[in-house]
Amino acid sequence: MVPILSQNTRKDGAPGTRNSDGRTPLKSFMFRTFCLTVIFVLASFVSMKLTSAQTPSSSAQAFVAEFYSWYGPQALQDHAEPTWRVALKTKEGHFDPLLVRLLQSDSAAQDKCEDLVGLDFDPFLNSQDPAQHYDVGEVKHEGDVYIAPVYSVQSGQRSSKPDVRASIERKNGRWMFVNFYYPSGGDLLTTLRAPRLPCSSPRPARKQ
Repeated sequence: MVPILSQNTRKDGAPGTRNSDGRTPLKSFMFRTFCLTVIFVLASFVSMKLTSAQTPSSSAQAFVAEFYSWYGPQALQDHAEPTWRVALKTKEGHFDPLLVRLLQSDSAAQDKCEDLVGLDFDPFLNSQDPAQHYDVGEVKHEGDVYIAPVYSVQSGQRSSKPDVRASIERKNGRWMFVNFYYPSGGDLLTTLRAPRLPCSSPRPARKQ
């Protein structure tokens, strides 16, 4: 008699052959693909959860740190205009519209006068001589804003007290600088709103 082969048993190990776990090779492949897909989806979900779990304070600190890591080196370079003007043109979206308007007004007034009638210091560093580097300290929530202390670093030594405290607020889904506070007790908004010095030597108008 010729032995009868079962439907799932072949001598040549063809696709009908079952593996040690009882599955055919095709079913085993589909099972592995399904498992890998589930693992990928779960990993993506966990990654999204970790990202969304970032606290507002840590997000605010990252925003300020990113800005000063860019602005510090810019302040050490030679520009045809004050570095804070470069920041307004390059990263205008980082600043509250009111702050932008007041800074632009100060800039326009200075451009029309030979005398010093505008800001005589860097409002974002509270200095006329930028340091080699700037560190951002622990951000604290105060009312509707977050306050980030910014420290100058010279020769590897961080200043004992903040040079300036940046006030930021989240508007329309993104962080913005709304003010800068100084150790003397003043702040940028108050300085910009104060009466400007009179111009005794107007700058000649440029010919069109």
